[in-house]
Amino acid sequence: MNIKQQQILNAAFTLFYKRGFHAIGINEIIKKANVAKKTLYHHFPSKNELIIATLELHHWQIMQILEQSIEHSVPGKDCILAIFEQISAWIEGKTEELPTFNGCYFNQAYSEFSVIDPDITAACLSNKKAFKNIIQKQVDNFENDADKNKLLVDLLILLKEGALANATIFTENSSAQQAIHYIENILRFKR
Repeated sequence: MNIKQQQILNAAFTLFYKRGFHAIGINEIIKKANVAKKTLYHHFPSKNELIIATLELHHWQIMQILEQSIEHSVPGKDCILAIFEQISAWIEGKTEELPTFNGCYFNQAYSEFSVIDPDITAACLSNKKAFKNIIQKQVDNFENDADKNKLLVDLLILLKEGALANATIFTENSSAQQAIHYIENILRFKR
């Protein structure tokens, strides 16, 4: 990716994440990125392609952070806690590698485009599936019973989504910490 593409992506992501996708026009992105309209359209032929590129960029950022957080943890329960500690750090503004928390970017995109753009919807679902796969891999390390395994994965996904929603809607910065507390108890008493 060249410098101009990066400028455009960073500007678009910042604006979209802060104010929403439909509220932001191409001219605002051009101004914030300090590029010509021709340059923007050379790299991103449509606004929707630019949105997908920002979703891919943010997905990559999140996956890098999660991989780093589990890299130094014991596979299984310890990695699950490390993932949720990373989510908590992001919500609390303690993660420099991610933007200031303003909710789930993928949920925002999905809510604005699920009915009208299947490509954007697919990019959002891809992120959710990738996160679920990370959780699934960790649960597979300690739970062999298929029903309990599925139940635990589903519960962890619900706790993650709930923590993000509470942090967004209620500006509850401790929501991920609450999720960690529940996870610690669930994993400790899991039979």
